[in-house]
Amino acid sequence: MNGAWSRLARRVPKNWVLVVNVRNSQRCFSSNPSTKPDEDSSTNDAHTMPVVSPSAVSFHRRVLPETCVALSSQKGRDLFGSAHKHGGLASFFPLMEQFVTQSEPAYCGISTLVMTLNALAVDPNMTWKGPWRWYEESMLNCIDLDEAKYRGITLPTFVCLAKCQGLHTEAHLASARCLDDLRQAVKEACLDNHSHQPTSKILIASYDRKALGQTGSGHFSPIAAYDPVSDCVLILDVARFKYGPHWVSLSTLYEAMLPHDPDTHQSRGYVFLSYPNSESSHAQLLPQSVLLESSSTAESARSKYQDYILNLPQVTLSSVVDYWLKDGLQGETVWDILRPKLLPADTAQRRYANDVFGTLRQMVNYAHPNSSTTPQNHGERCRRSFDKRLPMRPLEAIYILYLASITSPRDVALTHYNAISTNSANCPLLVEQILMEAELVRWAMGTPHDCTPECSMNHDHRHHHA
Repeated sequence: MNGAWSRLARRVPKNWVLVVNVRNSQRCFSSNPSTKPDEDSSTNDAHTMPVVSPSAVSFHRRVLPETCVALSSQKGRDLFGSAHKHGGLASFFPLMEQFVTQSEPAYCGISTLVMTLNALAVDPNMTWKGPWRWYEESMLNCIDLDEAKYRGITLPTFVCLAKCQGLHTEAHLASARCLDDLRQAVKEACLDNHSHQPTSKILIASYDRKALGQTGSGHFSPIAAYDPVSDCVLILDVARFKYGPHWVSLSTLYEAMLPHDPDTHQSRGYVFLSYPNSESSHAQLLPQSVLLESSSTAESARSKYQDYILNLPQVTLSSVVDYWLKDGLQGETVWDILRPKLLPADTAQRRYANDVFGTLRQMVNYAHPNSSTTPQNHGERCRRSFDKRLPMRPLEAIYILYLASITSPRDVALTHYNAISTNSANCPLLVEQILMEAELVRWAMGTPHDCTPECSMNHDHRHHHA
């Protein structure tokens, strides 16, 4: 090191690290990772060098506060041993097998859901890479990932998103429950029932990091284990770049759920997620879509359509078709709100998807007899390249959107179905799938009939970050 660099290095405080990029002749300083964000961005400090810029500050993990115990520490290992001895690891092993690090700072809710879907062995019925069917963030239905990347999601949105993937949800606000209620929920999820069956429920915590003494605000992560002796739970923090898995007392976690989310004006809480295997249980769930994804990247198109529907005296198929295919619609098509799904890799599932699609096309041709002459140029011109997807026309997507926009979709769909001639014994099931496709779109577009306003996917306030 030459004299100039030696003098420069001596001026750097001991809790700072000098980073030199020789190739680009750039120098920057990175503060101690344990420093809080507002301290990181502070300038005009007596120790701050003139070459420091806010964009040059970076972090490598954080030090856990005293309220938390690292799983890898000796105390953390002792707690794990006690939890194992008392049967409190029922959720740990399936979750640990699928433990992920959120890929974006605001993806804690989305990554937690993906981790849970894989832990519960839910088949996405579409390929991830190569021949493998596996969940990752971009495959989720009913979510605008570009928007969530910057805004995160709230607890009500997390619940709706889980339902859109076909999961059963049981959500509780901490303000409406006591500590004993949370303890009972933790026991139900984490204590071994000695059935030797894979866990059927995963418990997700939504809490305020600040109440735990951590940096950040709202956060989602699964609860993986419970030690009844110490009354502590193990949080598998999906922001592993920040905090590793850690133990926290149940009372402290409960207190961290109580502060109100400024966006929902409600407390945070906890959610049971499950995916029952019995047919009777499946009847209560929103099924997985085989036709469409409702991941919009144009919120304005969604909002304008909702405003249009609300101002109609009566919603008809023609009115919905006219809206999306009318002349003068600038840059917005039905593909901004819906898009065909990838065809399933499994042969039987692919056949089922094609059968559903064939039934949908027949129903559309009956309901809109001039569909073959309907101007489709606008929709087709703006249609994205749907490689390996169903060959869906804009009119078929519009028909699903129409069913999702009316109060009696079942009556309308059955009328159209009964009017078409078919010999397929599976047609009642296929029509039910079409109706459920519309229900999934309803969840994604706005508030379904049996959902509270807070549960709407069209929610503008989503600020859960790592």
